[in-house]
Parts: sequence; structure tokens; C-alpha cells
Amino acid sequence: MTGIGFGASSYLLILTFLYPGVAPTVTGVGSVFVISGLIGILSMILKSDLPLMISMGIHLLGTFSLFLIMVVINSWPVNWQSICLFLLIYVVIWVIIVLEQKRVVSEINKKIKASK
Repeated sequence: MTGIGFGASSYLLILTFLYPGVAPTVTGVGSVFVISGLIGILSMILKSDLPLMISMGIHLLGTFSLFLIMVVINSWPVNWQSICLFLLIYVVIWVIIVLEQKRVVSEINKKIKASK
């Protein structure tokens, strides 16, 4: 569900700021939900016993492959702008996830200290 949320938010932001006046389509929304959900499932590789850099590489390549499938389904252009946009969104989502995890760990640590 988190992947779908990130995907839907990204899709709406892209339509709003890069393609103003272009309405969401049934195919676009459906493909974003399915592909984003698959990317969320792919994220489970990060919880595997593989070394972090290998699992991150697999995740990046898998995510980019799924992104390309979505691009083909929706007949969107594949150019340097779309690839840069993919990388920007990928990095922003990672930053959000890392900051959220740090916040949760900090809260847990505070509760542990308070209970001592």
C-alpha cells in the first residue's frame, strides 16, 4: 500500500507540474496502481539477507524496469527528461523513507529510555 501511495502521489504531481491540463486516464491510474504495488512488493528484497548494495541495485533495476513497462503501457515518451525524473523521484522517496525510519527509531529509543 505504501508503494501505491508513493506512485499515485508521484503520478499526480507529474501531471500537475509537468503536464498541466492533461487529465488522469483510466489506463494511467490503473497502471500506476499496479506497477507501484509491484514496486512496493519488490522492496521486500531490501529485507533479505543479501548485502545492502546488491539488494539496492536489484531494487533500482527492478523499479526502473517496472517504470519502463508503465511508460510503454501509457505510451509516454522515454527520453533523458523522463529518466532524470525517474531518478529524482526514486531519490526523493528514499529520502522520505530514511527520514521516517529515523523518526520511528528515535521515538522507540525515547520510550526505551523513559521506561528505565
